[in-house]
Amino acid sequence: MDFTLSSQVWCKLRTVILNTISLSSFTIICLQSLDIFFCTSRSIVVRQKSSVKWARLLLVACGLVWIVHEILTMIFQDLVKIGSTYSCINTNTIYASYRSYFVVSILTVTIPILMISILAFHIYRHLHVLTQGEQRSFSSLTKQLTKMALFQIGSVLLFQAPYGISSIYSLATTYVAKTTYRQAQEKLISNFFGIYVYGIYASPFYCYCLASKRFRDQVLCVINKIRCNKQRNQVLPIMQDIIKPAGRPQTTTV
Repeated sequence: MDFTLSSQVWCKLRTVILNTISLSSFTIICLQSLDIFFCTSRSIVVRQKSSVKWARLLLVACGLVWIVHEILTMIFQDLVKIGSTYSCINTNTIYASYRSYFVVSILTVTIPILMISILAFHIYRHLHVLTQGEQRSFSSLTKQLTKMALFQIGSVLLFQAPYGISSIYSLATTYVAKTTYRQAQEKLISNFFGIYVYGIYASPFYCYCLASKRFRDQVLCVINKIRCNKQRNQVLPIMQDIIKPAGRPQTTTV
């Protein structure tokens, strides 16, 4: 049973939660890229801008901003009866256009892709212009985090760019007359990239495994511990000697 189509409260909450998580995820990825940009800079002043205190403040501010942003979604998202079935849709056409043309195409596609692409280019330049002495000054942890972040940036571009192109094309051809066959083709492509983009959330683990030997070792260590615990928790048969009053002992398995 789909509670989205039966509960008005869940219809609103589900949309707000998904939108908030999506926008927060892209914001955090952009902030992560900015942090790595600061860490790899040759300037001490720029490197000092990367701090745990600012990271915590920005994370809290990011969450609050997107929660406030989604208040209008809570208001306008509602169950609407279309024919004999209910649909959870946006009931305000102006706000629906705002989400399609600005939130989807700008906030979740254009800005993240441009920002992380530019920062990734500068991070790559920073790493290649550093002298050997400057490279030694970086801790192994910083090097590992930088490599992992670059792999994750690559995964975002890999999964988000095709979805962005598909979304922009759909918006650009909204009012173009199309045949039924073309509509079916575009719907299939749109659905494919709508699922394909979720690779952003599934790929970080594999990116970290590829980028960091330390992370791979930790994963293998955890897997070995789980396997050892399973073997310890196995119930093994116990051999006991039961002695009868008149007769020799017999060995039985419990």
